[in-house]
Amino acid sequence: MPPEFYPGNKSLYVKALAGDKGMFTSDGRMPPSGPETVLSVLSALSGPVKGKNVELSRTYTDEFVDAAKRMGVK
Repeated sequence: MPPEFYPGNKSLYVKALAGDKGMFTSDGRMPPSGPETVLSVLSALSGPVKGKNVELSRTYTDEFVDAAKRMGVK
């Protein structure tokens, strides 16, 4: 990672990154409830999303994960 990602404390950054790995699935997909959970968090915290009606079926897709799998990306 470029130094801009860990200004001043690379070991702390690496430790935090290692601790966060557990939130990712092994196949790159979100669990079925994932997009709704992300929307809920963003709706509570993000000004541009807060109070807006977001249609997840129009904004979330596994298309890129599927394409990567077809190309053999692991």
